[in-house]
Amino acid sequence: MLHGHGTRERLVRGPLRPNGTPKEVEIVCRRYRCQRCGAVALVVPRGVLRSRLFSASAIALALALWSLHRLSAREVRRRVSPWGVVGDTSAAGWASLRRWVRQAPRLF
Repeated sequence: MLHGHGTRERLVRGPLRPNGTPKEVEIVCRRYRCQRCGAVALVVPRGVLRSRLFSASAIALALALWSLHRLSAREVRRRVSPWGVVGDTSAAGWASLRRWVRQAPRLF
């Protein structure tokens, strides 16, 4: 009972390849509406996580660089985040990285 309900654009951050330059890309997602209950479902490409700005591969890369390769949070951010300018609070680390570590079992 799903019916096409238009499209929506969404930004996704992270490198497109493991050693690639981090980018912020816009993807087009398809929306569907249930004719019975009126709920709207958003269909995204594989690798796009719900409620996350970074792609699943970018998060996995960040966790691997930090935990397996023992890179600093600052270096991980430089390799994964497309934003070159960061605030004063980033000197102590990267809040997103700490959050991903705590949420890793639920993310994947």
